[in-house]
Amino acid sequence: MPFFQNLAYADLATDLQNKIQSTNDQIQKLEDEIKIYQSSLNQTAGQAASLKNELDALNTSKKKLETELKLTNKNLDKTTLTIGTIASQIKDTESQIDLKRRAIMASLSDLRDVETVSPVEQFLASNNLTEVSKYFVQTETINGSISDNIAELQNLDQKLGGQKSDQESKKNELKKLQSELSGQQKAVADTASQKNKLLTDTKNQQSEYQKILDDKVKQRAAFEKDLFDFESQLKIAIDPSKLPSKKTGVLSWPLDSISITQQFGKTSSSGRLYASGTHNGVDFRATDGTKVMAVLNGTVTAIGNTDAKKSCYSYGKWILIKHPNGLSSLYGHLSSISVNPGDSVSTGQIIAYSGRTGYVTGPHLHLTVLATEGIQVTPIPTATPCNGVIIPIGTPQAFLDPLLYLPALN
Repeated sequence: MPFFQNLAYADLATDLQNKIQSTNDQIQKLEDEIKIYQSSLNQTAGQAASLKNELDALNTSKKKLETELKLTNKNLDKTTLTIGTIASQIKDTESQIDLKRRAIMASLSDLRDVETVSPVEQFLASNNLTEVSKYFVQTETINGSISDNIAELQNLDQKLGGQKSDQESKKNELKKLQSELSGQQKAVADTASQKNKLLTDTKNQQSEYQKILDDKVKQRAAFEKDLFDFESQLKIAIDPSKLPSKKTGVLSWPLDSISITQQFGKTSSSGRLYASGTHNGVDFRATDGTKVMAVLNGTVTAIGNTDAKKSCYSYGKWILIKHPNGLSSLYGHLSSISVNPGDSVSTGQIIAYSGRTGYVTGPHLHLTVLATEGIQVTPIPTATPCNGVIIPIGTPQAFLDPLLYLPALN
């Protein structure tokens, strides 16, 4: 490779590395800022429900989400710079490969020139054994050079393959970050919308806020009773042999940080049981805009939003995913959804962002695990405000305790 070309590659690599380091410093500052917001939100979560606390939490959540947006943008910058660095390395390696190939071709040409006379002819034609010896040394040197260059070429080819693999991995990471950016932007917008709605509904009065809470509790209780009565009438057979054995680790956690605020059903002699008036899933503490991940690979069966109908205090924005092991998972109270019906998802993939849609007294994630055989997505035929709203329903036996399948709690 020409000397000046080497210098150009070195200067480019140094410049990119300096930019990456600068971006890393900015990323660290943003991560520290997010931790402060998260700590504040954790403290707010333990306080009594009040209009002021709700507004404070929404303001802090919006700031946290906006900072996370900045962080994602910085990670996008870093990944783009890293791809640039790898591209430079690939170009450098390809130049070295070209040089090695040229060296091999030159050595082969030299070898052809030397071997125009065979070793026997060289021996018979020469009266000087020293000349014969030189011939063999020369051919051995050329053959050695060819072997060395071929070995180096193989190493460079392997190195190039690794660099291209790294580049592809970073490009996939870039796509993932771009998808996250879109979801976070929706979460910021939703948080701002929730604040405006809260102020409008309560007229900024604590008394109005309390009335809304009380009304939600009553209507939610009525809806849950009617829904359970309807589900109890369903005649859907479930084959237990099609379900995975009840053991921890079958599913993965839907959040990076786990704090359970409400468990499944009620305690019974056979474990926790889903019954009328009880909880059909597990609730996790999750501030507005927290990344929600698929608990297992599968296919998105349906998505919906019960808030589309006024006073329907149910799941809010929800996602239902069918898994290949006979289970389905339902995620509720989301602020934004990042998947569509029919999408294939992988374990740990970000599918949504948590929020406070539906019936909530604060932002959290609701996770329900069901036997796929025992559920259907259908309009609710009840006399409550949720009449006609489409949600997943199932026989009481279809609702399973998620903690029987999630990883063991530390």
